[in-house]
Amino acid sequence: MTDKGHCYHHYQCDSVSGCSNRENNHKYKSKKCAHGGEWNPKMSKCSCANSWIGENCLDLPSECLDLSKYGYKSRLTYLRLDARQPELIPPAQVFCYISPRVTTWTSIRVFRSSGELDFNRTWDEYKRGFYFDENNFWIGLENWHAISSAGYTNLDQSMDIGTGYRHYSKFKVHDESQHFSFSFESTTPKTRPSFPDVTVHNDCLNVLQNRPFITRDKSPGSSGVGENCASTFGSGWWFDPENCQASACNFLGKFPKDWAGLPWIQRLRVDGVDSALIQHYSSDAKIHMHVRKP
Repeated sequence: MTDKGHCYHHYQCDSVSGCSNRENNHKYKSKKCAHGGEWNPKMSKCSCANSWIGENCLDLPSECLDLSKYGYKSRLTYLRLDARQPELIPPAQVFCYISPRVTTWTSIRVFRSSGELDFNRTWDEYKRGFYFDENNFWIGLENWHAISSAGYTNLDQSMDIGTGYRHYSKFKVHDESQHFSFSFESTTPKTRPSFPDVTVHNDCLNVLQNRPFITRDKSPGSSGVGENCASTFGSGWWFDPENCQASACNFLGKFPKDWAGLPWIQRLRVDGVDSALIQHYSSDAKIHMHVRKP
């Protein structure tokens, strides 16, 4: 080993020049870690940071599971949606959810609201997305369209009550020329039988299929007469512009006047057998939406 350029198996090395034959027989590793990564001499590899992955922290993840493999927790990140054509399809900024209990279970969380911050934002903000913290963010309609086009079309919608959820298959957000409307093929309630007290809420997105996304400053499809649905209900969302009251699924703002709330079912089980189904309504339950590939 020379004074200049140590051998790669010594973590300080940058080149193999000047190494003896014995030293050259080692499996060499470069210590160059990009994008804030640091070389870990004990593990003999880079410890990457800021969502970068790869041997030298030069790669972006192509799915949330890549982050989990590198030890990251749930975080805002960029996903490379098509590694074959990275120059044609730019990375999409998303929030990757990584289960703290089963780190191989990952998904993209498309929005979350604590109910404490104002989500009555402009068209441009909803189009591009906004992020306050991990409890208050919106993925952005452009990003949602990009990831659904890349195959993230399984949508799971759950409440912060109980353990049931509603599943939507082939859920797609269309592009801006279609006012970021959405469509899906089918929806089914899902339960986890291992839990004795299960809650499942009914579908309320079906009536909003192919309806435009509306914000306080833009209302596509409206006649221009009457109320702006987003202004009335305090947030951007998909609405019937001619009948705002029919949009009972505005999870970011206010529910329609005189509406009892989102219906959900409490399923009571005794010794594995259903003993009762109790109908409830909630006007303040928090809703979470995750998308995954089939």
